[in-house]
Amino acid sequence: MDRLRLWIVYAALAFTLGMGAAAAQNLPGIGLVMTYNVNEGSDFLQVQSASSVGQFLIGVGQIVQIVQQVQGTNPPERMQAVARQILSIQPPLVSLEEFDQWYTGAFDPIRGACGPLTLQYDMLQSLMAALLPAEDIIRSR
Repeated sequence: MDRLRLWIVYAALAFTLGMGAAAAQNLPGIGLVMTYNVNEGSDFLQVQSASSVGQFLIGVGQIVQIVQQVQGTNPPERMQAVARQILSIQPPLVSLEEFDQWYTGAFDPIRGACGPLTLQYDMLQSLMAALLPAEDIIRSR
């Protein structure tokens, strides 16, 4: 499993260095490269207009909307779909963008701090779990 995790991390790093731009593209000398923007599940439009911490905090109801928007995209199910695409194409290099971990917790406006946070979604962990049944296929490549 560690080799598979490293494979995903190296692929993500390769994208940040500008190695890929289009999904499943043959590149000379490299072969097939698959890039995929996983997307956080929100564009954060509800809080983009905040120009101060106060305005951001006033928009706590809007933050709830963002979390609900992400929940509506069902990140674990989306990661299963990404895994199916990776396995159907079986590229030697996969580059993935916008993997996130989503935590939720209560905000105390008097203290100006969050309470304990709970991990709601770990997209990389979900993708790795979806790819795990095919680990032997991936390692043999």
